[in-house]
Amino acid sequence: EYEEMSIAEILTGKGDYYPGLIPLVYGYLEHISVSETIKKQVHQYLDLIEARATGESMTNAAWIREFVTSHPEYKQDSVVSDGIAYDLCNACREIGEGKRAAPELLLPMVEKVRELNPDMAYDVPLDAAKITGDDLRQGLVQSYFSRASRRKLNKAAAAQGAGVPVSPSDW
Repeated sequence: EYEEMSIAEILTGKGDYYPGLIPLVYGYLEHISVSETIKKQVHQYLDLIEARATGESMTNAAWIREFVTSHPEYKQDSVVSDGIAYDLCNACREIGEGKRAAPELLLPMVEKVRELNPDMAYDVPLDAAKITGDDLRQGLVQSYFSRASRRKLNKAAAAQGAGVPVSPSDW
């Protein structure tokens, strides 16, 4: 059986029968025992993905359109001049390298991409123990539903100024 869902519903869940992909990712991270540092970093990225899916944050396409149409060389004629293209490529490179902030694109919590440093890469052995038994599997799925519901309630309360933003420890 299937039904049509928006991308936001696919990612964040729908009703009490589909927890969403984002809560499943949180559950998986918990299951493989990643560090708090990794949880926090993934939390930022998943918040960004969710904000784009729900329309709270600009998509890359919307940001590019805004950049081009507000460029001083743009003449409202649908032509992207060499100068606009050059400036756009430079802006994208600077954002990707962490040299230019773009909060309208990356949300305030991500504000700026960190500069990449290959020397900081490291191997992390993950605990990938298989889930055996239907009771354990059902318990994990139920915990994902609970987490997703709690997260939605906290986000709604925070949007109304009455709540505390959800943190990785709320997973």
